[in-house]
Amino acid sequence: MVEVKNNIMIKMGWKYLSYINGEEKIVFKIEPMVGEADIIYTPNDEIWKACDSKWASQNRKKILNDIKSVEWNRNIAFNECNIGLKCMPVDKTEIEEGTMESTKAAKEFQTLYLFDPDKKVEKEQAHELWCTLEKRFAKGVEGKVTIYANSIIENSVFNKISIVTLLENDKVILNIVDNK
Repeated sequence: MVEVKNNIMIKMGWKYLSYINGEEKIVFKIEPMVGEADIIYTPNDEIWKACDSKWASQNRKKILNDIKSVEWNRNIAFNECNIGLKCMPVDKTEIEEGTMESTKAAKEFQTLYLFDPDKKVEKEQAHELWCTLEKRFAKGVEGKVTIYANSIIENSVFNKISIVTLLENDKVILNIVDNK
């Protein structure tokens, strides 16, 4: 976790980035990629202004500048798009139950803050460790897994590692849905 200034904290996980201001936080989705920078999705200006959180809606530029000012131990790119702004209380978790990040191993990795600027591991090592967790998670999955085909990104870790591993997993029944 990184403190940028005036008690503003930024926490980068594998698939999220939280910008924490007092008792509130904004959570941005991250798409881990293979062979290119990981993508942080940010809402467009119109969506940002419509946010219920007054401090968030009035501080878009500052918030994005704070995030970009950190020399993360990770290659990242920003993608402004038509995505909602996720604001929540600071004590609520960013992690969805049942995802790889909700596992015990991932929670332990998260406490290492491998993407923070002061880490001794190289960017590639931090990324590879998380990719290994993704693969192990997909190997351990059992049952029916639904994948929405139109949301698959070509060079994403999900496409290049998770889906490939799920296809090799005899305990998984893949349900691929094309909901265009």
